[in-house]
Formats: sequence, structure tokens, C-alpha cells
Amino acid sequence: MSSDQGFIISFCTILLVGIASPGPGFLVTMKNAVTYPKSVAMMSVVGIATANALFTTLALGGLTFVLKEPVILSTLYILGGTYLLYLAYRLFRIKPMNDIELNTLSDKRDCTFKSGFILQLYNPKAILLISSAVSVSIPQDTNISISVIMISMAFIISFLWYGGIVMIINYQKIRDYLLIKIHLVNKLSSLIIFFMAMKIYYSAMYLI
Repeated sequence: MSSDQGFIISFCTILLVGIASPGPGFLVTMKNAVTYPKSVAMMSVVGIATANALFTTLALGGLTFVLKEPVILSTLYILGGTYLLYLAYRLFRIKPMNDIELNTLSDKRDCTFKSGFILQLYNPKAILLISSAVSVSIPQDTNISISVIMISMAFIISFLWYGGIVMIINYQKIRDYLLIKIHLVNKLSSLIIFFMAMKIYYSAMYLI
């Protein structure tokens, strides 16, 4: 196995383990898979995957070194925590529904490419995960072809993981069961994301 293949495998392994860890992306994707048709839920997944590909591009371009500055990192944490608080509030305010068809077109603004992209964009843990995966796995003299592969793999792994969640939860029997419990799922997700935001705020204060 060549050194380049080793770099790729190392990066993909770290990325997959990090993405598989429950977080805002998982909770929101699960909610979208229950609440919306598969084709709609997948748009948010594409947004999340695109954001991760962007993070990889930035990390390869030197973002890792920028994040070593405490002021920049704490600012990123505060912005991310604030967005997660907003997301928790939105989830908490969602009203119970008895039929998936009750969702209007305006409701689908919470499940678009843009919503998935912004969700991940304001997730400081995702930025740090990918930056760490790049710094640990990839040497400084990486050529352009390896960089392109890294960016592509970040998108593919993210898409397959979150897309897999959509496919499993969108299975009719699972979806029908969770749809009955969706109000409880939203409240629980809201609470978990709230505590994630508080943890991020605490981390930001520690950096200052």
C-alpha cells in the first residue's frame, strides 16, 4: 500500500468515526427523514455533505493553522453555539402533527440544501473534526490529486452516512412509528442540541 493510499484511508477513517458520532446533523436528519418525503430530506443531506467538502477544502488550504488562534476559535464556538440555540428553539416550537401531508411548502424551508449547509457551517465540532483529520492524516506537501480525492471523499462519506439515515428511517414501518412520536422526538432533539450549545459556550469561555 502506497503512502498516498495510507493518507486517504487514515483521513476517511477519522472522518467516518467523527461523522458517525451523534450530533446536530444526525438529529436534524432523523427529524427530516420522519417529517418529509425521502426526496425532500435528501436535499438537506446534500447541503451537509457540501459543507463538509468545503471544510476539507479550507483545511487543506491552511484553516488548521488559523484555528490555532484562541480568539478566532472562541468566536467560531460562540457563533456555532448561538446557531444551535436557535435550532433548538425552532425544534421545540414545532407543533404536533397527525399526518405528514399537513406540512405545507413553506414548512419545507427547514429541509432544503440551504438549511443543511447552514446547519453544518455553524457546527464548530464539524470544522474541528475535519481540520484535525486533515492535519493528522495529510502531509504538508500533498499534491493536488490527493487533495481532490480528500474533498470528494468528505462529500461521499457524509452523503452516504446521512443519506443512509434517511433511507433507513424513511422505511415505511419505521417512519409510521416515529411519525406518531415526532413531537417527542423534536422535544428530545431540542433538549440535546440545547445542551450541546451550552457545552460549546463553555468551551468558548475556557479559550478566552
